[in-house]
Amino acid sequence: MTIMGLNSWIHWASWFTRSLIFLIIADILIAVCYIVKVPLKNGDPSSVIGESDITLVFFFLFTYSITSICFMFLISTFFDKANSAAAGTGGLWFLSYLPYAFIQPCYETMTRAAKMGTCLLHNIGLSLGAQLIGQFEGKGTGLQWSMFNEPVSVDDNFTMQDVIIMLYIDAAIYLLFALYIENIWPGQYGIPKSFYYPFQLSYWRGYTTSNVHVSDEFIDEAENNNSAAFESEPVDKELGVQLNNVSKTYSFLLNNRPPVHAVQNLSMNIYHGQLTALLGHNGAGKSTTISMIT
Repeated sequence: MTIMGLNSWIHWASWFTRSLIFLIIADILIAVCYIVKVPLKNGDPSSVIGESDITLVFFFLFTYSITSICFMFLISTFFDKANSAAAGTGGLWFLSYLPYAFIQPCYETMTRAAKMGTCLLHNIGLSLGAQLIGQFEGKGTGLQWSMFNEPVSVDDNFTMQDVIIMLYIDAAIYLLFALYIENIWPGQYGIPKSFYYPFQLSYWRGYTTSNVHVSDEFIDEAENNNSAAFESEPVDKELGVQLNNVSKTYSFLLNNRPPVHAVQNLSMNIYHGQLTALLGHNGAGKSTTISMIT
């Protein structure tokens, strides 16, 4: 997608929107199934959640869905292949639930800050939120919007509002880490940035064409080459991209294969207002060059 000129944020936003649409449908169905009463064997209708506001239950599930998508984005940055990503994500997803087994027995002695801290794992936030809904159901009132910022009892200090806030904080943290890891570890075909790239002004300001000029070394090299294969540099065009002795080498650390030099000492200028094409046989380095430029 990058080679085609698509910005990464657009690609991520499209996947986020697509995933969220499916999860919203699932959230609606789950909320309805929890609230709708069905007749039991004795004839009395009953439901899993009988008193809580269905819109609040949906909002809780919706928030969890957003955080889950962000968590998936974070995990995806560590994998290059879909099969390994699916297997690894399943294991990490299960492991993120395990701390709740140790938190629940000591829940009553934990401070509010400690409870919110455990919600930095979004699945713990889901568990504590579901626990709050169950406790409000046990009171006979259910969880209502008027109780959104109220604890279950005077002995508790944790509310559904705390859970929702922490889930959105989790989503922001997951996205920030996903963005950072994607830039410093972009995979096999990406161009990694330095680990301190967020502190570089060039990352935030970008590059402007007003301060980009053709180097004298490049001009001398082009002028000294009299081959008909080299086109003379235009004098009335604005320089857009300049490559000067650019190389790209792929190394294979896990086996004894020698490094592959995909691009070696490539120099070229690309000007505004011109159509530029890269021609070459398979493996000549065309896609690698475009990937380095974009």
